[in-house]
Amino acid sequence: MTNGKRCSPVRKYFDPGECFCEAKCLRGHPVRLFNIHRTHVVACDTCKVYVVVGSNLMSSWRQETEAIWQDNWESIQDYREVEL
Repeated sequence: MTNGKRCSPVRKYFDPGECFCEAKCLRGHPVRLFNIHRTHVVACDTCKVYVVVGSNLMSSWRQETEAIWQDNWESIQDYREVEL
């Protein structure tokens, strides 16, 4: 899942913690955890970066709609993807 922008090392932006749901921005900003289909994403809206943290690790994506996933995808269109 890439938006065409080059990936950077995640350690510059996120501390993944012991579990993907514990990911934190290294600059102390709040992060969002959300789904795009079965893919789980953590984003920092202040740093304008996101990281894919896994797929099908939690079942919440199954209760979401295409409209939700589209909104989530659109919310990170101008962000840079970083790698775990």
